[in-house]
Amino acid sequence: MIKKQKIGVDSKAEIISIKVLDKNNRASVDKIIEAIYVAVDERVNIINMSFGTCKYSEALHMAIKDACNAGILIIAAAGNRGETDKEVEYPAALEEVLSVGAVDSKGEISDISSSGNKVDLYAPGESVTSKGIFNCNVVCSGTSIAVPHVVGVASKIWSKDKSKTPEFVKRLLMDSANEKGKAKIVDLGYALDIYSEFEKKYQSENYFDEFNENGELATLNNVENTVEGNWARFRHQDTIERYTTLSTAKKTYSNKAIKLIIAGIRLADEDTTNLAFNVNQTNAHGWWHAGSMNTSTLKGVIPNYFSTMEFVENVIHTTGCEINNASKPAGMSDIVYENAKKNLIAATNKFNFSSLGYERNVKNCRYLYWGIYLHNATDLFAHRAFVKHTDGNYYYITDTRIGMEADSIKDLPERYTLTAYTVQDIMDNCINPDSPYDSKRVTLAQFTNHKVYYSGRFKLQNFYEFAVESGWDKKVTSSIMQIVKDNSIKINYYSALSIK
Repeated sequence: MIKKQKIGVDSKAEIISIKVLDKNNRASVDKIIEAIYVAVDERVNIINMSFGTCKYSEALHMAIKDACNAGILIIAAAGNRGETDKEVEYPAALEEVLSVGAVDSKGEISDISSSGNKVDLYAPGESVTSKGIFNCNVVCSGTSIAVPHVVGVASKIWSKDKSKTPEFVKRLLMDSANEKGKAKIVDLGYALDIYSEFEKKYQSENYFDEFNENGELATLNNVENTVEGNWARFRHQDTIERYTTLSTAKKTYSNKAIKLIIAGIRLADEDTTNLAFNVNQTNAHGWWHAGSMNTSTLKGVIPNYFSTMEFVENVIHTTGCEINNASKPAGMSDIVYENAKKNLIAATNKFNFSSLGYERNVKNCRYLYWGIYLHNATDLFAHRAFVKHTDGNYYYITDTRIGMEADSIKDLPERYTLTAYTVQDIMDNCINPDSPYDSKRVTLAQFTNHKVYYSGRFKLQNFYEFAVESGWDKKVTSSIMQIVKDNSIKINYYSALSIK
């Protein structure tokens, strides 16, 4: 348990951090219950619960009732089930708990957020700048990051009169929320504005806490279920949006440039484009996502991701951004080259520039292609990580012996930090925001300038082999190549000529 003084919505609030989640961002319910009673003993006012489970636990429910009876306001993440069943997870689904969903920068319910009538309030939960490991800025998404916004507002309200009850604070949060569509968004300014008026109304209506009396403690099965932190999955666009918030950013990008780069970085994952699916019966997904091919003869083969990135750069640097005139990079086979051109042409034709309010012209296509480039660059850290096991060997991140998810920012978070800094380096030192045609070529320096985040816990598949095969090794110093070599693992390596 750690006590810290923090600067935030309520700079005078004392924060007590009680660690419950393990390295995999999970905890058994008995750990959560234990932590709740620690919070009760510490006489806290508010408990922030940025985790959830699909399973109801009577023992957990009892502990929450005990905390409420002790005068504690409990605020919990609704869950990140927006793309599945949208159901609110426990403990947020419990009547005693104030549940929080996530909204985006437009105030609309996030695609990733659980929703429905069991969500009490919403708060910012997409692309929120926060602090990560080594005190670096990271951009987070999910209902877990939405909860602290509401907790901060609740703390600020409560600081006006600490004799108020949790129910008073909860009702004021609800009554002062900014209603936009189906979302009731927390609003500190309005809550403070109506505080006095609400106080009179609350007293006149004689509101009282109505939590059930404590009963006999339920029996707990230690393997009853587990909870998991509600951090969202890896989102490529977060790295771009993070850049726009940096006071240390070296360049200023127009809104149009940012929107088109973000559109490009998302394009490879859009189901309607040929960057995500097959063209002419060949598997395209692998080479646009630093991933593997899935044809019958080449299943598991990893095309050279540096060559794919360079191909996109070659397109950007043609006079008219003409895809068919882009030269074939070293380390790219004929079949990958021909189909990469077909994929990119098909994706460009399907992309609706007017949906963003822009016309399709050469300059705008270049912005879009820089986004596609950055998608591949960021996927390198997501999809090519081999993690060190306790037996001393390295296994692919999703291997059952490792048990992690490639696209989860909670698993080996230093990967995400490396990704964010790599994008920052490319946007700082390579892309020309005013004239993307005049951008400088990306080198391995952009992938290694923040070597401290290569923690030793993982290595990147064929990082060194692909650098040599693509000729990128000749563009940097031997010290940079040593970093690449130290953090590379040679697995399933096939030369470009073997990919047919």
